[in-house]
Amino acid sequence: MIPKSPVNIDVCPRSSRKSESSYLMAEYGDGLITRIDEGNWKEVLTGEWLLLICSSHQPSCGDWKAVLYQLASTSMGCLDVDLAFGDLSTNFWLRGRFSAFREANVYHVVDGEFRRLSSSHDTNSILNLLLLREWSELPPMPFWLHPTSTWSTSAEFVLKTAVDLKDLDILGRNAWKTALILDLIFFIVTPYILWLTIMTTTENMMVNDEFKLGPTESSSPLPLKSISKIKSTTPIFLQKLRQLRESKFKSI
Repeated sequence: MIPKSPVNIDVCPRSSRKSESSYLMAEYGDGLITRIDEGNWKEVLTGEWLLLICSSHQPSCGDWKAVLYQLASTSMGCLDVDLAFGDLSTNFWLRGRFSAFREANVYHVVDGEFRRLSSSHDTNSILNLLLLREWSELPPMPFWLHPTSTWSTSAEFVLKTAVDLKDLDILGRNAWKTALILDLIFFIVTPYILWLTIMTTTENMMVNDEFKLGPTESSSPLPLKSISKIKSTTPIFLQKLRQLRESKFKSI
C-alpha cells in the first residue's frame, strides 16, 4: 500500500511540467503521470521518460503503478524525467506498438531511444538508475522493435484488427476464431510479398549485369567508321538483349 501521508515533502513538484495530454494524479503529492493512448503516444519520443505498459488487471502491474506514484511524489520531481503509463486492458494495441509482451513492461526513453528495464527494480533502484545515469550501461532496443518501425506498425494493425473483429461479433466472441482468420491472412499475404520482393530484386540485378560497362583501353574518340558501324548494329544488339532477358525469366 502507498502511504497517504509521506514524511518527505516535495521540494520541486512535478506539477511545474504539466503535460498537454491527459494525465493521472498521484495518490499524494503534486506529481503527474501521463496516460498513454492513441492520440499522444508519440510524446514519449521526445525528451526523457520512464514508461510503464501493463494491464491493470495483473497484480504485478498494480505493484509497478504504486512505484510510479511514489516516483511522482519524491525527489524525482527535480529531474527532467517524465512519467507515463499505458494500460493494456483499455489499449490492447500498445502491446504491438511498444513490443510489450511481458506482464509489466518498463522502459527508459531518451529522445526516442528505448531501453527495457528489469521488472525487479523498486523505487530506490529506479531513482539510482536515473540519478546516476545507470541506464546508459543498458543496450538500446533493436531498431525493428522501435515503436516507429514497420514491424511495430504491423503488429499494432494486427492487434487492432483482431479487437475490431471480436467486437463486431461476426465470428462470435471466441478469440480463437479471430486468431485463425488472421493467421490465414498472414500466411497468404506474407509469401506473396516475399515472392514479389525476390522477383523485383532479381530483375534489377539482371538489368544491372547486362548494362554494366567494362573498362576501356583508351579514352580517345571513336573514328567515324566505327560510329557508323555501331549505329548499324544497335538494333541487332537490342533484339538479342531482349531475347536473352526473356530466356532468363522463363528459366526462373
